[in-house]
Order: sequence, then C-alpha cells, then structure tokens
Amino acid sequence: MVGRRKGEKPIKHKPLLWSDDGPIARAIRTGDSWLYAWVAQQCVPMETLSRRSGIAMARLDDLWRGAGATEGELEALAGPFGTDVESLRASIALDRLTGEA
Repeated sequence: MVGRRKGEKPIKHKPLLWSDDGPIARAIRTGDSWLYAWVAQQCVPMETLSRRSGIAMARLDDLWRGAGATEGELEALAGPFGTDVESLRASIALDRLTGEA
C-alpha cells in the first residue's frame, strides 16, 4: 500500500453527478443494473463498498438482484461512490424505466 509522502495534500476529486448522457446512464441503457453500473464506473469492489457504507454484503447482494434501496442505504452508498443521493435516485429511476421496456 502506498501512502502519501510527507507534505503531500490529498487529491480532491469532483463528485460524479448524474447526467442523462453520462457513463452510468449509458451502462444502464445497455442492460446493466444501477448498482452494477456504479460499481463498474467507480471501480469499488463489493467488499470495500460494504465496509465503507456499513451495508452488509447480504443486503448489497439483495440490491444487486433488484431489491429496492432505502433512503438510508442511498445516503450510505453515496460516499463510497463519490456522488450524491439524487444521482443514485436518478440511476435507479432509469433502471426501472429501461427494465420495463
């Protein structure tokens, strides 16, 4: 593991916000679930996502398989994904819309 060197400042990343033509939306439109699209885009392993969000692996598996997410779960997932709750909600809405077609 490589840490920061003395005097280095942490890199500030801009949050990944929802866009109808962004990579998350494109992935969902091509058949990925909302959770898979976020995991793949942000390269967050499920174990890391579980640890950072505080959501059990069994529950993440439920979400992976299409279970509805609670508001608290969306808030917990926003941090590890580097986004906001509104962006997660928008991706879930698109997933439901494309899943019905």
